[in-house]
Parts: sequence; structure tokens; C-alpha cells
Amino acid sequence: GDTSELFQGRASPLLLLGLYFIVIIQVIGPACLMFFVSFRLSGIRSFGLDKWKYEYGSDEYGVSHILSRILSLLFIALFMLNGTYVLQHDKDETKKIVEICKIFRRAAESVESYSPPNEAWLWVGVFVNVWCLLLCGICMWPLFVMSEGPKDVIFDALGLCFLYNMDDISGDFGFIDEKWDEDQFGDIYGELAQNQDLMTTFQEFRRSNFTPDNVYSVGKGLAYLLLIALPIAFIFVELEVPSTEGGRRLTQDLAELQASNDALRAQFAALNATVAGLL
Repeated sequence: GDTSELFQGRASPLLLLGLYFIVIIQVIGPACLMFFVSFRLSGIRSFGLDKWKYEYGSDEYGVSHILSRILSLLFIALFMLNGTYVLQHDKDETKKIVEICKIFRRAAESVESYSPPNEAWLWVGVFVNVWCLLLCGICMWPLFVMSEGPKDVIFDALGLCFLYNMDDISGDFGFIDEKWDEDQFGDIYGELAQNQDLMTTFQEFRRSNFTPDNVYSVGKGLAYLLLIALPIAFIFVELEVPSTEGGRRLTQDLAELQASNDALRAQFAALNATVAGLL
């Protein structure tokens, strides 16, 4: 589309830079969260339903605690359930794009001024989508365990949803809106579907080769597995959240207070010595 300018003008460097930043953030963002929770948690503490108890008037097991647990469980199940639907939808769309790319490649072979489509970006998109979805779902469990209340649960859930949806055409960033004319491409695929012989040729090629849409099948299977495993793990597995940060801060405060006290005593001793000398 860029070289022929049939669908849109040439992409500006700033637009491409924005697209590259989105890809980079979606790759390293979930990985950074995994490293963060791995260092903040010390492992599995116990198995059971101890964290689901409610104690009236308790600061640790009160209303906020039980509501946080319920919200967390619902968000985990909803995120992975939506993820299976999104992966299936992306798989169906990728099948069409693979077939359309064959048309563009034939057009590029006929017209020297046209560049063939770079199908490597289809593989990049598949990897980023599956990677980001699965890791964000896995990160929800420890992040919710570390939350201090319903507010933290909601903010963490919305943050992970935002991270996964950054590259969507209808997302909060408008970079892709300029590069994707869904109506134009829909008309192209509609015309292609009317040519049964050509459509059959492209579909047979896609089925006989490992194309990007096959990766979505693997990702969808893993998403179904997490849809079952993550809620069960959140209910029955209690993770250990060490209070090292609070203890370290308290120790530091006590050390500073002790040093200030010693300095004050030294000043009083010096003052007493000076007064005694004057007398």
C-alpha cells in the first residue's frame, strides 16, 4: 500500500516510530511485570482457603479484603475468557490477511514499481499478541495478591487491559487508524471471495503451510489452559508476600532516630562541660 499509495499515503517517520514503540512496550512490558512480581514474592506459602476468611472489624480480613479477592477472581476469569475470544477473532482475520497478501504479491510481480507485502510483520504481530495476552493473564494473579484493596485490583486490571489493547485499531492510540482502512480491505476480500478458483488456490496454500494464523491456535489452547488454572490457583494457592520493604524502612528509621539521639546527647554533654568550665 505504501509504494502504490492505493490505500493510504506513505507513512511518516513519526508514525512508524510510534508503531515501533507500541510493539516494544507490548513485548517488554509484561516481561518487566514478571520480573517485578518474581522479586516481590518469595514463593508459595500454603494451600487452602485461609485467605478467603472474613473477620468482622478486622483490618486484614475485613470487608475490603474479601471484596478484593472476589474482584480479583472475576477479573482473572474475565480477562482470560475474553482472551480466548480475541485470539479466535485474530486468527480468523489473519487467515484473510494471509490470503490478501498473496494477491498483493502477485500484483507486485506484475508491476515492478509495487513492492511485495512484508509478511514478516504478520509473524511479529502474532507473537506480540499471544505473548502479551498470556503474560498479562499470568501477571494478574501475583499482582492481585500484592494489592492492598479493591482500588489496587481495579487499577491493576485496567492497566493490564490497556497494555494488551495498545495495538488495537480501536484502541487509545491512533497510529493504526491511519494505516488500516478496514472498509477498503473488506471490499477487496469480498471481491476475492467471489472468485472461487482463486480463493481455493489461496486457501489450499494456507492450509498446506505453517502460516501466522496457526500460532493463534497454540495461543488459544494455552489461554484455555490458563482460564482454568489461574482461577483455581488464585483460590487455593496462597503466595508469600514478605514485608521486607516495610521492615527495612522501619529499621532505617530506627537507626536514624538512634543516631539523632546520640548526637543530641553528645551536644548536651559538651554544653555541660562548657558550663562547668565557666563556673
